[in-house]
Amino acid sequence: MEIVKIAGIGLVGAVLAILLKKQTPEISLQLSLATGLVITLLVAERLVESVTVLRAFAEQYAQVYAAVGLMLKIVGIAYVSESTAELLRDAGQSAVGAKVEFAGRVVIVSLSLPLLSEFAQAVMELI
Repeated sequence: MEIVKIAGIGLVGAVLAILLKKQTPEISLQLSLATGLVITLLVAERLVESVTVLRAFAEQYAQVYAAVGLMLKIVGIAYVSESTAELLRDAGQSAVGAKVEFAGRVVIVSLSLPLLSEFAQAVMELI
């Protein structure tokens, strides 16, 4: 089970980072970042597979419903902004992480407005 290995690496990295934090905070931060990087590298292959499937899905259904590509972009933006914010929090930059999350939400809302407009128009046509 791949997730057990990943969870184990995460737990070991977190415990070691906590133990080192009092004595050497710089090494603790580097260990936390390295643990996150190792976990990301372990799931990178799955991530590539997921992106490939999502692209195929978008290509197949984009002609039927143009919003599929937009929804996939929104999900991607959510993942990127959340991951970046968590990385910044791990680095002790909670304020910057919060701003990244906020920016991600603003971008998502701005991308969602045309979709919301189309949805409202479709509802109005049904009434």
